Amino acid sequence: MISALTIYFTLFISSFLASTVLPLSPDILAGTMARGGYALFFIIAVAAAGSYLGSCATYLLGYLGREKILKKRLEGKEAKMEKYHKIFEKYGAPVLLFSWVPIAGDIFVVLAGILKINFFIFSLYAMLGKIIRFVFVVYMAERYI
Repeated sequence: MISALTIYFTLFISSFLASTVLPLSPDILAGTMARGGYALFFIIAVAAAGSYLGSCATYLLGYLGREKILKKRLEGKEAKMEKYHKIFEKYGAPVLLFSWVPIAGDIFVVLAGILKINFFIFSLYAMLGKIIRFVFVVYMAERYI
């Protein structure tokens, strides 16, 4: 039998990796844990913390790799980046509430780093968005699955 600590650690790692540029989703694991009797508060806290720290790594990539890394990765995708940049300029840091959304969320987080958004402001919105996401996932799993 797998220990609870191992399960929570797996949730943390999958949440962390999903918030970088890797296409993963910790939602199924979080939902399964919620249905399996694990502590809801800890599921949300561990998943949100892992997800937030993964976003911090992505933010740092944008912050430090502005010129080198991004020009290589975004070559030929300038129009797409411009679209996200306009959204970010229009709505500001609150778009980071959606940093959990696949692909678009990663772009918003990288843009926050590129634009050197204040890290405290970034953290506030990113963490709040992550908490809301996992509260929703756990609620839906508990209620409807």
